[in-house]
Amino acid sequence: MRDQGCLCYTSLNMSEPLYRPILREAFQITWRGARLWPLALAASILLSGSISDVVWRMTNALAPQASLSSAVSLFWARALQGWSGFQITDILIGGVRVFQISALALILGFAVAGLSVICQGALVFAIGTGRVTKRLRMRDAITVGARAFWPVFVLNILGAVILIATRSLLGIIIAMAHSAGSTGIYLLYLASFTVFVLLAILVTIIQIFALNAMILQGATIVQAIERAAKMVQQHWVTITETALILFVLSLGAWVAALLANALLAIPVFMLLMTGLLLSSHTLVSASLFMGIILLIIVLLMVLAAFITLQYATWTLLFRRMGEGGMLPKIHRWFRHLTHGYHVPGA
Repeated sequence: MRDQGCLCYTSLNMSEPLYRPILREAFQITWRGARLWPLALAASILLSGSISDVVWRMTNALAPQASLSSAVSLFWARALQGWSGFQITDILIGGVRVFQISALALILGFAVAGLSVICQGALVFAIGTGRVTKRLRMRDAITVGARAFWPVFVLNILGAVILIATRSLLGIIIAMAHSAGSTGIYLLYLASFTVFVLLAILVTIIQIFALNAMILQGATIVQAIERAAKMVQQHWVTITETALILFVLSLGAWVAALLANALLAIPVFMLLMTGLLLSSHTLVSASLFMGIILLIIVLLMVLAAFITLQYATWTLLFRRMGEGGMLPKIHRWFRHLTHGYHVPGA
């Protein structure tokens, strides 16, 4: 007998784990829904839904970084040295220019973050409502994402704050390990690193499930987080199996991208050699430019397809585990007929 955390078998085939039909359908959605790839690229700026991405970001905390106090003190020391040679007008003009650049950077940053938030909701709507293989109007999906902008934005802020706090705690333990240098501290660091990575993965999964609850079920932020946490608690085995498989698939996707670029590099290399033999600067420049463009295109296509696969997998898993029973079906039909995809607080 499997416990409640192992409810991972379908009603059609009791011997088949739930993640297998979910992944098959997710691959079909990814292949047939190439129109969703630009949405996936934009959505991944803030929330990629990738376990490997979480692990990579947490691993970056291993790199030694300067402390905040030392960075601030160095900045002020250089600033005081430079200000002595400037006049008041120069300082005022420079301050205005710094303010303008900072304001422009903030506006551009908020615009990029806003685009990512809208595309997150649009992508979940397109996948969750089953409109990928049908006639999907991108305008409808983007409209749903735009209407849910502020609640989804707050959800992203909460997830980012928790991840930043997690990395900060990990950085403190790294500093302790470097300063102490004892074996016990390093063991404590390894244990803490494992716990923090698992916590970051848990936060990411809860965040993407909460996003689904907000877009597909019209839940508030608190309701969405509660439903997502309850779903993880009840179906943690299936979610863990799915996360591990997606992690392995992410490694395979990057290997496939490297192989594709290696194959594309053969004609580019031959063209480059021809340009060198003919002493043609135009041909050499064209071959290098072509190689860079092909590299970027392949990487973007692989990234877009894999992010779409990630979102499709988590969304299908959410619907299978979180929308069973008659009442959720009636609720889903009502929202589909009335197009009432609205998130409270938006």
